[in-house]
Amino acid sequence: MSIIRHTEITLNTLVSESSLIVEVSYVEPFEEEVPIPDHSSAKPFLKQGLVFQIKNILKNTEGLPVGPFIHVPHANWKHAFSQHKEFHANGPSKSYTVKNYNTSVPSMKDAEILFLHAFHTTYDLAAEQAFEWATMKKQIDDLIAKS
Repeated sequence: MSIIRHTEITLNTLVSESSLIVEVSYVEPFEEEVPIPDHSSAKPFLKQGLVFQIKNILKNTEGLPVGPFIHVPHANWKHAFSQHKEFHANGPSKSYTVKNYNTSVPSMKDAEILFLHAFHTTYDLAAEQAFEWATMKKQIDDLIAKS
């Protein structure tokens, strides 16, 4: 069984470690099946997340093109995928340290600003609960300017 350890990060750390910070509005949930590599007979993993409309790009250090909509999987999807492989394909047990940001936003669906890691054309939350209200925009802009 995998072991997951959580570590708290500050807004300053979250801003500096995020490659993409965007103002968004929620559109709808999404689901996609992810096959288990080298185990075609294993049950596929169901990756879930939310679709957002991009309202404004605050930071884009990778310079990646960002379309009008993005699909953002739930923060723990990679760990859940690993555990799924462990269970269905006798994959190795792993230990993880997961960064967690303490936000007052009750769920990603309510988020107005997302802090993301961009990889090619996919996006993941930079930490668990890596989202904020639009009222934090000035503070976030100030932190971006300092970095």
